[in-house]
Amino acid sequence: MIKNEVLCILKKNEGYVSGESISRMLNISRMSVSNAVKSLIVDGYVISASTKKGYKLEKSPNLISIGELSTYLDSDTMQNVIYLEEVSSTNDYLKNLASNGAKEGTVVIANRQTAGKGRLGRNFYSPENVGIYMSYLYRPTATLSELSSITSRVAVAVCQTIQNTCGVECKIKWVNDLLINDKKVCGILTEVSVVGETLYADYVVVGIGINVNNPKSDFIGELRDKATSIKLESGREHSRSKLVAEIIKNLKVLFNFSMDKCLSEYRKLLVNTNREAVFDYQGKQTIGLVLGIDDDFSLLVKVDDKTIKLSSGVVSIRGRKGYL
Repeated sequence: MIKNEVLCILKKNEGYVSGESISRMLNISRMSVSNAVKSLIVDGYVISASTKKGYKLEKSPNLISIGELSTYLDSDTMQNVIYLEEVSSTNDYLKNLASNGAKEGTVVIANRQTAGKGRLGRNFYSPENVGIYMSYLYRPTATLSELSSITSRVAVAVCQTIQNTCGVECKIKWVNDLLINDKKVCGILTEVSVVGETLYADYVVVGIGINVNNPKSDFIGELRDKATSIKLESGREHSRSKLVAEIIKNLKVLFNFSMDKCLSEYRKLLVNTNREAVFDYQGKQTIGLVLGIDDDFSLLVKVDDKTIKLSSGVVSIRGRKGYL
């Protein structure tokens, strides 16, 4: 869209850009440039216009759009990015694309989900204009048993990105939750499609949901002590487009990490270590002390005088107000 291309030019220039220059760069008419600017103003952008100088972007609303993302990502990456204002679930949307041949690295991002999904069939609350709801397509050449690190790699990538981009300490709660100050700020859902009876993966879709600029009113009842947003913990609003773009960049990097490197980074960020945990074991709730993770990303927990290895399941850790 012309509007996105004009926005990208304005965002990459701190001063004024003449309408004539923009029309030449995009090979469009001056009227088309003017209409694009008017449309951006309707979207909430503050743009100064001068007959002699041209246009200058003064202030941007906190939106996610192709134009915003193009400011941070190269053109090759942007070819694989799909932005939707609303979708039932970015994971479901991307799984459909994957089944029809979408290539690795395809990303679906939505401003709002009407049926966002979490683990174990839970709902993921996905209000508009405040969060990040995205799914990433990965096509590994691996058996199911070799895919155990994917969710962990994504957790490391997103955790590090939140820390580096937003300036807040973020930790991983085994296996797929990210916490700030012991409150959940992000959930990760990995879904795998297998080729026939080969036990090889056709594709893996990884969904990432982040509470970025949510207000306190979004966390009521039992969520008040268990969930939060980056804004609430950092004291300021954050650019969702920039955070999405940095996550996409880091996902590419983390998928190329060696297993040893990924394990090392995961262990540094793990919040469970040396904390009491409750989990289901042999059909009953058990309490133990978390020792860390094994080389296959299983959780090691000490119960009495023995060490238990957990490869899946729900583990709650001792928080400031009970278990989380």
